[in-house]
Amino acid sequence: MKGTLLDFSVQQNSGLIAADDGARYSFAGTDWNATQLPTPGQRLDFEVNNGLATRVYPDLTSTQAPPMPPMLPIHTQPQKTDRTTAGLLAILLGALGIHKFMMGYQQQGIIMIAISLGAGIVTCGVASIVIHIIAIVEGIIYFSMSDEEFDRTYITGRKSWF
Repeated sequence: MKGTLLDFSVQQNSGLIAADDGARYSFAGTDWNATQLPTPGQRLDFEVNNGLATRVYPDLTSTQAPPMPPMLPIHTQPQKTDRTTAGLLAILLGALGIHKFMMGYQQQGIIMIAISLGAGIVTCGVASIVIHIIAIVEGIIYFSMSDEEFDRTYITGRKSWF
């Protein structure tokens, strides 16, 4: 009989086959007759004995290629920064440099918050106002760009100021 492997558990040493006749048959790992472990989606040839699949083989006559094992990513893509969120943070909380931190510019964010808070105390808030104005300008620049241009300039291109 022919069918498709639904599942195989190495821990339980058993598997489940969806047969072409519509029935499902379980099998023990000792009934598997191949050098490689069975993979879900693989076509199988087997015998049925007392409602169980026995003498289970990969179906070599099947035109369907065995499924590829799942691929792990070689590297992960950086999380995409939203232009609108960065613009709003720059305009609303710009003096704290939150938009810089969100975009991955930690050094520039620290510079903005240090000047805003540190120099702001010494200058009675004038430095904080200047930093906030710079951030508002950055927010307006972010809003004036398309998503692709923002991504190309600030995310991929790593342009940290203006």
